[in-house]
Amino acid sequence: MTEHDLETQLRASLAARAADAPDDHAVVQQVFRDVDAHATSPRPTHPSRWRNWTIPVVAAGAVAAAAVIVVAVQNVHTSGHHGAPVATHAGPTSAPVTNPAPSGSVSATTPATPSTAVGTRPGVTHFQATDLSFVGTEAWALGTADCTTGPESGCAALLHSTNSGVTWQVINNPPANVPQAGTCNDPCVRNIRFATDKIGYAYGLNVFFMTTDGGTTWQSQPGGALALETLDGNVIRVDTGCLPGCPVTVETAPIASVSWTKRALPGTMPSDGASLERVASNAYLIFYGHVAGGAQNATSVLFVSHDDGATWVNNGEPCPADASHAAAGGEVDSTAIAAAPNTFAVLCTSRGTVVAHVLTSSGTGNYRTGSASLSAAELLAASGQVLLADTSTGLYRSTDRGDSWQQVNEPMLGAARWLGFETTTDARVIDSTGTTVWTTHDAGASWTSLKLP
Repeated sequence: MTEHDLETQLRASLAARAADAPDDHAVVQQVFRDVDAHATSPRPTHPSRWRNWTIPVVAAGAVAAAAVIVVAVQNVHTSGHHGAPVATHAGPTSAPVTNPAPSGSVSATTPATPSTAVGTRPGVTHFQATDLSFVGTEAWALGTADCTTGPESGCAALLHSTNSGVTWQVINNPPANVPQAGTCNDPCVRNIRFATDKIGYAYGLNVFFMTTDGGTTWQSQPGGALALETLDGNVIRVDTGCLPGCPVTVETAPIASVSWTKRALPGTMPSDGASLERVASNAYLIFYGHVAGGAQNATSVLFVSHDDGATWVNNGEPCPADASHAAAGGEVDSTAIAAAPNTFAVLCTSRGTVVAHVLTSSGTGNYRTGSASLSAAELLAASGQVLLADTSTGLYRSTDRGDSWQQVNEPMLGAARWLGFETTTDARVIDSTGTTVWTTHDAGASWTSLKLP
C-alpha cells in the first residue's frame, strides 16, 4: 500500500465517522472549526446604545438600546437597538434552524463611501446585520449570511470583532433563526446585547439566550424578551409572549444571573410594542397604544425608574392632544423615545399624519416642545441640545432641542436600523439594508462608513 493509498483510506474513514458524529457537541464543533480554518482562506447594527442598536432596529431597542444596548462609559447608556417596536409574532413554528459553521475571519474597510470587505470566507458572504452591540472596541453583529452548505439562503450568523469592526471573526450564533424578508420563523432571535466583553444576551419574543464567554457558547433560559438593556451591573428585561394581547412583565437581574426579580408597574399599559432606554440609573420604558382604526383611547404609557428598574412611576402619555390637528380629533401619539444624560426626549406624531415634533425634558417631568416639525420615524439624543431624527428624505440634526433641523448629507440611511449613542459624541447606526454601519464622533455632524462582509 502506497502512502497515497493510506491517506485516501484514512480520509474516507474520517469522513464516515464525521457523518455519524453528534455535530452539536462542543468538542466536535471545535474540531470542525479547526479543520475548516486550516482548509479555507479567511472569509453586525439593535442599541448598543447608552440600540434599542429601539434599533426593534435594530430596536430596540434595540437596538440598543441601544437604544437598544452598547456600554462605552459606565454612567451613560441608551438602548442598542433603536427602531420601530416589534408589533407581531410572525412565522410558523415548524421551520428548521440552519447555522453556518463558524470559522475564518473577515476584514473590512472604513471609507466615506461603503466598499466591499476583503478576505471574505466562502460560505459566510452577503452578511446582513439585524442588530449590533458594542462594548469598547469589541463588537458583535447578529444577522444572516449565505449558508455554508445546502440550497438555503439567509442562515443565521454571528460575527465578532475585537478592533471596532475593522475585522470580523465568525463565532457560534445562538441556535435560532433571525428575521429576514419581514418574517422570522420560531425560534426567532431579533436582538443582541452585551453587558461586558464576556456577558451577553440574544433574544426574541419567545426565546432567550445568555453567554458568559463572549458568544462561544449560549445557554437557553425560559421566556423571551421584547426589550432588554444592561447598565450599572444589572439587566432590565421586558417580557411578553405575543403582541398585541399577551400580559407584559418587567424583570431585573444582576448581569450573568439566571435569577430574575419581577418588578411592579403601577396602572395598566397597552401592549402594541415597547421601547426601553437607559442612562446612568435612569430607565425609560414606553408602551405604545394600538392606534389602528383611530381609537381615541389608544394612548401610550411611559414608565420611569430612577433606581435601575427596581421601582417605576407611571407618567402616562407624554404627548398631549392638540386640537389644532384636525386629524383623528387632535390625537397625538408617542412614536419614539430617546435619552441622554439629564435628558429625555419623545417624538410626538399627529395621528393620521406624518407630522411630528419633539418634546424634551431635563428629568423634572416638565416638557419643552420643539417649535419645528418634521416627518420622522426614529429619534436619537446626544445631549440636552443635540437630537437626530431619521426621516423619509434622510437624516436630520437639531442643536437647539428641536426648534430647527438641518439635513446631514451622510449617511443616506433609508429606514435606518438604529443603534445609538455610546457617549455624547460617539454613535452608530445601521442602514436599511443591514450591510453598512455608520459611525460619528462629533454628535452626528459627520459620519464614516464600514461595509460589513
